[in-house]
Amino acid sequence: MPVISISRSLERWFAAGTALLALLVFAPALGAGFLYDDQYFILIEPRVHFLHLWPRWFTEPFWPMVVNQGLWRPLVLASCAFTWQLFGPSEIAFHLTNLLLHSLATWLVWLTARRMGLSAAAALVSALVFAVHPIHSEVACGVIYRTDSMAAAAILAALALFLGALERPRAWWLATPLIALLHLAALMSKENTVLFPLFLLAALLTLRPAAAGRHLTPLAVSALLVTATYIWVKIHVTGAFGIPAGTRTYAGSTLSERLPAVPLFIVEYARLLVFPVTLALDYQMPLPSGSAVIPLLALLTAMAVAWLVAVTRLLRAGHRVLAFALVWTTLALGPYLHILPIGAAYAERFAYLASVGVCWFAGGLIDALPRHRSRLVAGLLAVSVFFAARSLRQAVLWTEPRRLWEATVAVSPGSERAWVNLGNVYRGENEILRAREAYRRGFEANPGNRFARAGLARTMAALGDAAGGEQILREGLWENPDEPHMACELAELLVLQDRASDAVEVVESAVLAQPDFPRLWYNLAVARAAAGNVSGARGALREARNRGYHDEERMAELEARLGR
Repeated sequence: MPVISISRSLERWFAAGTALLALLVFAPALGAGFLYDDQYFILIEPRVHFLHLWPRWFTEPFWPMVVNQGLWRPLVLASCAFTWQLFGPSEIAFHLTNLLLHSLATWLVWLTARRMGLSAAAALVSALVFAVHPIHSEVACGVIYRTDSMAAAAILAALALFLGALERPRAWWLATPLIALLHLAALMSKENTVLFPLFLLAALLTLRPAAAGRHLTPLAVSALLVTATYIWVKIHVTGAFGIPAGTRTYAGSTLSERLPAVPLFIVEYARLLVFPVTLALDYQMPLPSGSAVIPLLALLTAMAVAWLVAVTRLLRAGHRVLAFALVWTTLALGPYLHILPIGAAYAERFAYLASVGVCWFAGGLIDALPRHRSRLVAGLLAVSVFFAARSLRQAVLWTEPRRLWEATVAVSPGSERAWVNLGNVYRGENEILRAREAYRRGFEANPGNRFARAGLARTMAALGDAAGGEQILREGLWENPDEPHMACELAELLVLQDRASDAVEVVESAVLAQPDFPRLWYNLAVARAAAGNVSGARGALREARNRGYHDEERMAELEARLGR
């Protein structure tokens, strides 16, 4: 079949159209509120609300007031802070920013595909599939998950500059510093982009093996310097290159215990990337053990051999873009296969960057198999229609938190996070019985989840079993005496039971153990106020503010009660 001919100007219009489609297909999310992590990060986080705190974007971990998860993402903090300064707590503004970032990433998928050598039709189809892929709903619709679209956009822009400079050697003097800046922007958005030098090396070896020259030396030096500087700063700010042991999904596991699960994660990501029918906001997977270990290790070995054979054969056949797409997808998924510990089993947002390679591969087939070009184009267009419908449905779900979390627990019934969030929704709708059962399911899935334990205790108390709720919290405090949140939850429950003196005793004991935890001081102020100790409450409230307690609304309300 002859090559599909598209004029340059028409191609640019089509590329802009795919970027617009990326925005439109997830547009229902503009009507969504702040869900999941957004509620904490956007509505409470002081570094988002006050620009004068901008130095803390760089000197504190991403989630300093919850648990140090070993994350450093100052550029994401900056983007949220500027959105807040311009539009305040506008849900539409925050969601629109996310959609625009996904739209930008879509356009860059087309641009890089063209610079890799794909035809206009192949590049446009790649961008189209990326624009409407349902696996992107979490990144497009969840405000805080702009981390992935920001990182991907920076990486893709840097790759486009790199490929362009390979064709125009005189452009290296400008391309090198721009690539370094984009590399830094990607690292300041998400940690997985630490592999960026490997992406460039893969592009050079697969796409332009004859292009190595003296111009690449400054680029290699800058990439290594940026990466080394980032690692040093991240360790200095967060205390570790990876994530702390307490926030790891498989805490206490060794590499030999996690390695047999790698093929299972690969299969799940392949399912989400190729056949994304069932989607969820949280997934769980137990580590395999016993007789399953040896077969899974054999499967992993077979997968590695098959991948190596596929890349080698594609290169020998001259299908360099397809080979690079496979390498890209592998590198992008690598950080999420638990070879190094991470904080979640697996997630749709983790596959955002990897999906770029899958879309390039899909588009590249159009050029690699010219005899089947018309059928491939028709098939990929049909897939795009299905993807668009699925994405639209998922975006609508984001506007209905109850249905969204019910759908998640249906797909992932072992997810304590999903059950806790569903419990929060039920409690907000005053369905206390349903809320209690949801919290109970979350607590049974993971008794160490303090949100599940606290929610269960609160709903038990609301249903008349205050003693049972108190016992659950005291057991949690006994099991983990260094958990300050548990002391806060117990104190709040005791205050609700008009047992302010008991609440004061609980929090004062916790404050002695962890005086730098600001929420403890706030809860001490609440307990003292309930006990009638106004001066003591004011002193505790001052300590809470001085130590960085972040909820200004709650503090202002307490100050009003105490009388300034």
